[in-house]
Amino acid sequence: MPKPDSSKVPPRSEHPYYMHDAIMAQPAALESVLAAPGEGFERAAEAVTEADRVYLTGMGTSLHAATVGRYLFEHALGAEADMRVASAFELATRGKFSKSDVVIVVSHRGWKKYAARVVELAMAGQAATVAVTGKESGEGVRSASTVLETSEQERSGAHTVSYTTAIAVLGRLAVEAGRAAGRAAPADAIWRDLNAAPKGVAGVVKKEGRFVALAEDLAAIEGVVLLGTGPDVVTAREGALKIVETSYLAVYPHELEQILHGPLAGLRGNELVIHIANTSTPAKRSAEVAAAIDAIGCRQLGVVQEGSPVDPDLFHWAFRTPKTIEPVAPLVNVVPLQLLAYYLAVQKGHDPDEARRSDAAFREAKSRFSL
Repeated sequence: MPKPDSSKVPPRSEHPYYMHDAIMAQPAALESVLAAPGEGFERAAEAVTEADRVYLTGMGTSLHAATVGRYLFEHALGAEADMRVASAFELATRGKFSKSDVVIVVSHRGWKKYAARVVELAMAGQAATVAVTGKESGEGVRSASTVLETSEQERSGAHTVSYTTAIAVLGRLAVEAGRAAGRAAPADAIWRDLNAAPKGVAGVVKKEGRFVALAEDLAAIEGVVLLGTGPDVVTAREGALKIVETSYLAVYPHELEQILHGPLAGLRGNELVIHIANTSTPAKRSAEVAAAIDAIGCRQLGVVQEGSPVDPDLFHWAFRTPKTIEPVAPLVNVVPLQLLAYYLAVQKGHDPDEARRSDAAFREAKSRFSL
């Protein structure tokens, strides 16, 4: 099977770009993942419940999905479950596995060398292996014991639907593992919110016009800072990645409290600060952080879940997302950030699909390494 490569897809010269197609495809893609046959999930869940350790790994957006997966598994299986997250680079160069381990590798494309190497090392150590990968992905990770598919291959270099469907796959696997371990109540809570996600995401993307207007208002910003708590620290990282790879701005994700311990000094007043507030985000500390940032002069956007104690009126703009339990929050909270990243790129005249392939210096840079 030839390796999927978004650089081989004929480029589009104007909106809607491929990234837009993928964002809009998420509700249907999530429904497909949740309705897929269950045999692979059951087999992988049995391995997870019998393992001493479970490793979750990936690179880039896939590492972010793997990290959200840790929160989902810990909710389903309890805090005593030994869930370990590391980059595929880290595990490919330092990892040692045994038959008491399960290794879950998230890789949308499937062919990238460090993800493939982790599968190889894990199998050599007799660990059970699970690949969470895109349809028609490369062969690199498909030698895993179990292959769980996410979405069609993305045509954009900025991955969106593959991220949310990877979270859904990991969530469904966590549900099966929790039920197998006799923890039906927390598993059922995840399953309830996963099944509500397609409708919730559809409701978010229907409001894309708000992000067209917001991108116009933010045309002159020189940087973006994203703040989150709990699993939405991962949402901040993924939102930052989407903005930097489409608009090429300076973007910094932080845990909410961390910005008060040094990074605040780097703000100049011409940045956008995005607060991601789920149902467990502390209201008082959020208000204090927002007030401190307001004193510096930065404009602020809140992505605030229904049921969050954080007041949306703290921010210059606020966007509400559907209520979920905290481990599922990244699945819905990332979608406004995808839309913002997309329309910021369009506003700046960039092709959000290309990851700077049209820039000669960056083409030369990319010729000097392989993924």
